[in-house]
Amino acid sequence: MGDRILGMHVQPELIIKPGMGALNYWKDIWRYRELFFFLAWRDILVRYKQTATRLIVPAGSVIVGLVDFFISLVILFGIMAWYRFVPDVRMLLLPLFLALAFLASFGAGLWLSALNVKYRDFRYVVPFLVQFGLYISPVGFSSSIVPEKWRMLYFFNPMVGVIDGFRWAILGDAFPVYWPGLALSTLLTLLIFIGGLFYFRNMERSFADVI
Repeated sequence: MGDRILGMHVQPELIIKPGMGALNYWKDIWRYRELFFFLAWRDILVRYKQTATRLIVPAGSVIVGLVDFFISLVILFGIMAWYRFVPDVRMLLLPLFLALAFLASFGAGLWLSALNVKYRDFRYVVPFLVQFGLYISPVGFSSSIVPEKWRMLYFFNPMVGVIDGFRWAILGDAFPVYWPGLALSTLLTLLIFIGGLFYFRNMERSFADVI
């Protein structure tokens, strides 16, 4: 009888005390921390991979525009070298204005992409908006021709500050920058980008249903 008792496995007693639930909870998290990190990392990858995949569509046209920009920039540098034009140190600020141009175009692309999915006929308005934006931006003229009393209002177009900044960085004081207007254009660019990102994230939940 004693040998049989010795051969049996004695089950450990489980004692539950008040207030021990929270302590055991944290102990279990630490004990299975590898599994916890694996599941958390998997959810992060799934969540942001889906978001990044959707963001590729509006970002694609912006990236194509960046490639065209760098090709044009190389040609511009070749022309400057041919005519022995030495740029000023302010040329180092060119990446800053390039970043503003990227945020403005990407933010607008997020708004237009989401609206194009929600309202199917909206795609017919986009070419008109692009053409209209070209005419109201100082592409073929300088923003200095705008009367002083309307100057600040003109900088509500974010691309005005970006284009003036490019001219100032490359050509110098021949095209001075209206700094209050540039600050306004920068603020509006950030608002367009952040607002477009939030609107796109809110709308993407219904993309599958609408499409």
